[in-house]
Amino acid sequence: MNFQSFFCKFFTLYSGTIFLVTCQFIPSQRYLQTSIIVNETKWYFFGGNIGNGETDTNEVFYLKLSKSFNTNSPSWVKDQIGSPLTNILSASCITADNSSIFIIGGVMLDPATQNFVPNQPAVYKYSLNNSNWEAPNITGIDNFANCGGLQSINDNTGRIFLYGGMLNFSEVCNRMSIFDINNMSWLTINLSTSRIGYTATLHKSGNITYIGGRLTSIYSSYISMNEIQIFDTNSLSWHNVTASGDYIDIRAFHTAVLIRDSKILIFGGSITNLAIISKPELATLDTNIYPFKWAALYADNSTAAPSTSLTSHSALLYDDFMVIAFGLL
Repeated sequence: MNFQSFFCKFFTLYSGTIFLVTCQFIPSQRYLQTSIIVNETKWYFFGGNIGNGETDTNEVFYLKLSKSFNTNSPSWVKDQIGSPLTNILSASCITADNSSIFIIGGVMLDPATQNFVPNQPAVYKYSLNNSNWEAPNITGIDNFANCGGLQSINDNTGRIFLYGGMLNFSEVCNRMSIFDINNMSWLTINLSTSRIGYTATLHKSGNITYIGGRLTSIYSSYISMNEIQIFDTNSLSWHNVTASGDYIDIRAFHTAVLIRDSKILIFGGSITNLAIISKPELATLDTNIYPFKWAALYADNSTAAPSTSLTSHSALLYDDFMVIAFGLL
């Protein structure tokens, strides 16, 4: 397994052409970080594991997306203060006014000693205006301290949906937790099963599509990529879809973005703790037809596939590009 210092791929999603740009850096190599886009111009990164897997970091920095990308010198800006604790496998979400970012759960350690901190807050709030950190008071019973491997979805009304996750690398959190940032409260829906290491994609309809991941901490519990879960954020109800189409390997810690025509583009992911890369690296899930249908990309020899896949990386959709950063090779 190898880290990526800064590794980004720009995929033109609609022209049939792929541009690959590899950028030397700048921030340290890392994986298992959390990231979020702010105002469509800044891509923020928090934490991650660095130093050949030996050290968790509390670094905070962002990439300026509003400027032209320079392959020799990407436009990075670092917050010199950093977060109070290190974090990996955390979830992140932003307030409706784009003034603050919440970092939720994950594995958080003392930056100096790399030890667990007793009674640590499950949620931190980071101010984009002055880089201050605080542990907000949230009513309701829910605790994401040391619960990682989950994804957050913001429905743009002030509700944050957090599904599953893994507590202390062993126990799966079988619940859907809804964090209402308007009144700073939790609502918890207990479930019989859930997932870790999945992707979560919000559609305009208010449905969240959950793809892949594992049922438990056991590496034999990977979920078929055809077993799609849908959560309706309006009715707070679930339904399942069995996808058809091309065969897609099981995987966890992949990424997904919503592209045109309500298709979901996935990239990367791996099987087992040895980070065996899943195939194909790229695929689309068409959610316009029922049942949903998978299409593997680069299935023939006429189009060159990406030279390298990743797991535990970050990805976003920027204009017509899927941009990918960091991760394990």
